[in-house]
Amino acid sequence: MADIPNHPYHLERQSGVDQPIIMGVGLVLCIAFGLFGPGWLVAIVACIYLAFIWSLVLTTTVEADHVDIRFRPFMHRRIGKAEIEDIGLETFQPIRDWGGWGVRMRGADRAYTMSGNRAVALTLSDGNKVLIGSPCPEILLDALARMRED
Repeated sequence: MADIPNHPYHLERQSGVDQPIIMGVGLVLCIAFGLFGPGWLVAIVACIYLAFIWSLVLTTTVEADHVDIRFRPFMHRRIGKAEIEDIGLETFQPIRDWGGWGVRMRGADRAYTMSGNRAVALTLSDGNKVLIGSPCPEILLDALARMRED
């Protein structure tokens, strides 16, 4: 795969739409408040919440010389191959360890997660840690290992 220009080792897309509980709650709020609630204003707020969750997308791309992390609509981060000192799998407790899912900060460390409690942990050359959440972290880890070998 490294011989094909612009062909990523790995591409993973996670969306807020993939979170059935969160989407279900938003949909129920829209319907319940719209039909039986105190007014249309609450229904509009619930629908805005639903649209916001719908817009969330975490895309992780492993290229030949970098890892690209995009958490739409908030941020984009590119980590160069030379910056990565170590990689490994990590199981974490989202609420306790990071305060939830999404783009999270703990000092200079960062976590980019959409759901679940499994991730690939990158240790960078400056000592900082980056956690990338994934439904299949073993596949992401394998792609990162292949990137580092090439």
